[in-house]
Amino acid sequence: PDLSLQLEFENERVIVQRGFIAPRQGSGQHSRLGHQLVVTIKGGTWSEQYASGRDATTKSLEPGAVAWIDAAEGVQFGNTGESTIEFILVTIK
Repeated sequence: PDLSLQLEFENERVIVQRGFIAPRQGSGQHSRLGHQLVVTIKGGTWSEQYASGRDATTKSLEPGAVAWIDAAEGVQFGNTGESTIEFILVTIK
């Protein structure tokens, strides 16, 4: 994805990264490396669009929000709000 990710930790089971998405920044279409757990640190307005054609969604992310994301589906997402979103991303290998 086309966004800022900083490696925090990695072992044979997981990759833990800290991510930042600036206002109006998007990820570009991509597939995930594995199942992922996302924990929001600094919230904002988030929009997603799926390669499968499933309905696009927009939601407000609050600090502490947690989401599980399956690896199988291609997606693009972006920050449609006015402040930078910060999150922790845990990818299961």
